Amino acid sequence: MFSLFYILPSLFNSDLDRGFSIVDYGINNDIASENDLRNLQDLGIELKLDFILNHISVQSAQFQDMLKNGEGSPYINFFIDWNKFWEGHGEMGPDGYIIPDEHHLKKLFMRKPELPILKVPFS
Repeated sequence: MFSLFYILPSLFNSDLDRGFSIVDYGINNDIASENDLRNLQDLGIELKLDFILNHISVQSAQFQDMLKNGEGSPYINFFIDWNKFWEGHGEMGPDGYIIPDEHHLKKLFMRKPELPILKVPFS
């Protein structure tokens, strides 16, 4: 018998990245329903969920607001301006984004060969 169930990545609504691209923190009804959760609670089974704050979907209301309102968005600080972050620590690439110095790149974990950025202009 067990009393705790750990769900990774989450029950939340996501669109990509194996569940780590959070659209919103509502329950994804394809995975579970409110009734399912109540049934687990009735059985005395606790849930442990990852609250994924650093993986937000481009479909999220916060990202869409940032695209629409730029610096005027209340969510602007949810996102990192790549060029501001790396300013003085790399060289500008041909596509307008800073390529960090090699000694910094060696410290990054990158699943893909390209830089880990979504190229969106901050206005």
